[in-house]
Amino acid sequence: MKRIPNEVPPCGTLYYKFDDQNLQSGVISTTNDKNLIKIRFSDLPVSKATTQGLYKASFHKMTETQRASIPHALAGRDMVVCARTGSGKTLSYLIPVVEALYR
Repeated sequence: MKRIPNEVPPCGTLYYKFDDQNLQSGVISTTNDKNLIKIRFSDLPVSKATTQGLYKASFHKMTETQRASIPHALAGRDMVVCARTGSGKTLSYLIPVVEALYR
């Protein structure tokens, strides 16, 4: 999929530092226009089947943990996620695995 290499965030990008008030408008740009913060699962470079499955399961907006980790994991980077229970860690690991299996 060509979107993944084009949309991969730079190493060390911490999207969780942006508060939800700044993210209400959808996808917003960081200091340069190439790095966009993905807020909804539909903004991710994943297959249509994965997007539809997430929508049917009522997953629409990503949590801070998911915003910070899923784009890096989709790009094939190693990651360690430490967050509170209920923050979305499991889905952060599952979406890239499902995408790899789907492809």
